[in-house]
Amino acid sequence: MSESAAVQYQEVVFAAAENLAKIKKLTTLANRHLELEPERAMREAKAALSVAEQTFESATNKLGGNQADGYAKESVLKDETMRVFVDALAQSLLTLGICQRAFGRYDIAQSLFRKAHMWFDGIGAIEPKARTASEMGSACYSLGEVSEALKYHRESLKLYRSSDDKLGQCTALTSIGMVFWALKQFSEAIKFHKAALTIAKLIDDKKSQATVLSNAGMVYWHAEEYDKALKCFKVSQQISARGGMRRGEARELNNMGMIHAHLEDAKQARACLEESLLIFESLHDKSGEISALINLGSLDERAKDYASARRHYMRCLQISREIERLDTEAIALQNLAILHWYTSEYGRSLEYSRNSLRIARKREDRRAESRALSHIGNLYAQLGEHERSREYYQKSIALDREIGARKSEAEKLAQLGGNFEDIRDFKQSLEYHIKSWRIIQELSDKETEAVALDKIGIAYANLGDAPKALEHYGRALRLFREISDKQGEARTLFHMGCTYAEVQRGKRAVDCFEAALKMQVDQSMVVERLETLIELGQAHSNTGEVQAALRRLNEALALAGDLGDDEKKEATYKVHEALADFYEQNGDTAKAFEHHKNYYDAERRHATEDAEERIKSLRILYEVESSEKEQEIVQLKTEKQEQVDESEEKEATAKALFAMQKQEILDNIKRELAFIMEAPDNELRERLNLLNKELATLVETDTDVWQNFDEHFDRVNMAFSEIIKGRYPTLSATEVKIAALIKMNLSTREISRIVSLTPRSVEAYHGRIRQQINLEADVDLASYLATLVEPDL
Repeated sequence: MSESAAVQYQEVVFAAAENLAKIKKLTTLANRHLELEPERAMREAKAALSVAEQTFESATNKLGGNQADGYAKESVLKDETMRVFVDALAQSLLTLGICQRAFGRYDIAQSLFRKAHMWFDGIGAIEPKARTASEMGSACYSLGEVSEALKYHRESLKLYRSSDDKLGQCTALTSIGMVFWALKQFSEAIKFHKAALTIAKLIDDKKSQATVLSNAGMVYWHAEEYDKALKCFKVSQQISARGGMRRGEARELNNMGMIHAHLEDAKQARACLEESLLIFESLHDKSGEISALINLGSLDERAKDYASARRHYMRCLQISREIERLDTEAIALQNLAILHWYTSEYGRSLEYSRNSLRIARKREDRRAESRALSHIGNLYAQLGEHERSREYYQKSIALDREIGARKSEAEKLAQLGGNFEDIRDFKQSLEYHIKSWRIIQELSDKETEAVALDKIGIAYANLGDAPKALEHYGRALRLFREISDKQGEARTLFHMGCTYAEVQRGKRAVDCFEAALKMQVDQSMVVERLETLIELGQAHSNTGEVQAALRRLNEALALAGDLGDDEKKEATYKVHEALADFYEQNGDTAKAFEHHKNYYDAERRHATEDAEERIKSLRILYEVESSEKEQEIVQLKTEKQEQVDESEEKEATAKALFAMQKQEILDNIKRELAFIMEAPDNELRERLNLLNKELATLVETDTDVWQNFDEHFDRVNMAFSEIIKGRYPTLSATEVKIAALIKMNLSTREISRIVSLTPRSVEAYHGRIRQQINLEADVDLASYLATLVEPDL
């Protein structure tokens, strides 16, 4: 460097000395405050970068650098005088990147780390370059770019080895181990953790030993080697306790508590978590308190102690607001939203989710924003607002694509598939499930892929394509068996059994149901077991195995009585429905009538509860959104009135039709009684005669209804029966009746209740009607039938 250049350099550095000192101070404060006061750390890091960029630009101008690319890389890196300014800029970029990563903004962090890495590389700063490579690896890891993460962590390890930085090597080895953990290569992950632990012991760094053991514990946990995981956490806790590292001790107690909770040892889990919370409180470590409170709340949720869970989450929310931790405030709000979902308080759940969404947007945390949007979509789906639900799912998917969250995107696509399934748009459902599966294939996640294949199988089954359904079930089954997922295997076997039953392959259906049932018993899958018993009973009945069918259906009835109140309601009427069909098919009219009566009573109660739930849902939507959507409420009232009018028409016709069915049943009973009354037992004959008179009175009561039925039906349906019978004379009377009810947009369950058939039988009639009128697959049956009331052109 010439004398004049040296003088100029000294003048520039001297002039910038105050700014350089300020940059160093701000980056130091940001790193110090990051753990406990991340919002403050973010402000300090942004301020440091702002000053660094201004100082860098000023120095470049004074030293005559070329700024064509905004950073003047070529000229700056050739000039030794610029090293101090490049270092300040790179350190600021690194610090801000670390803060952004802490806030979950991994793509922003990655961009900042890349720039810092470039500058450190340019000036040959090995140690900060190694650290930046490590941070870059962590950002790639969080974005799911596992191969890139491994590349940067290996680079970091190489740089630390070149400078003989043992502590850095220990950190890099641990990070590489965590990448292999993400790849589920657990043995490889443990190998790197053991190498890291060896170095940590060599340099006698207790903090590093505790950290490595903690990370190794996480690997063992996810490898389902729980004893080894607990041992690692316990040793880490002891090292921390002996070294006076109280925060580390509390962290490991927290980890141990989560393991015990996973192992359903609630007592030990609570003891660990409460001790962890006490230590964090004694240290005034608010972030640690939040972590322990969240885990305690989760433990309460498992025990269905929702009141206690709410207290823990509310305390977490309070602390988060006290220390301005927007990230944990959003987590607490989302947990409260889910908690109120469990207790069916959908209005409160929606309110908490909206607040969580607001914070996520304020923090520019797109992952948290995506989660909140998805939960709001789930809530609207629960409230029956499927179109609005899909709007939120689509917004969530758009964010996932923007930030490269492929697994999350796949989950939302699957939710959309389920949404379309709920409204019986099976074609759209299939399309979204296939999109989800294609992404999952890229991620090499066998468990999620198996679930996706199972859902695709269900979609094909709903579309009536049994071969395709069975093909995808088979692929799902192989994956579930490969990863030893017994519950997943049981679910897929059940779905396969249903499909075989649909195509009249009764023996294969029975085999699938029996295999599923055995696993469900082993896995304590009570609700699933009940559904399988019903299907198995019907499958045995279809193959002529009467005693086996009755035994399984009676098992289902007994099991239904053991369920909780919410589950029991729907399960009970399903069992009675199956038993009614069974006895009817086998000629036991009395028992068929008894179970039909129980079925109708339970179904009526269920329908009433559904209506009340819908009214409640509408009220929730009104309360939450009334202030913002007054015009929509006016529209809702109009639609509601139209629904009421339409419902009254449906109800009038349904009552008449139901009365017709009741008369038919009563006539059958009268015939049976007449037969029984011919028996020699005089006392029995006398009692039956009295019952026969009562039934005759009941039939006479219904006579007036049927005298006016034809006129009422013609008025409501505009002579629909005559039109369809004239155009399609091969339709039976039952098919004409069901076609009329389909035209009225009655649901399958409503129709089944009116015509005393199972929903499955009604679906079969759907298919026969479509076939006889030669309707194309993509034409909606109800819409077509509605056109028949219009005059031909």
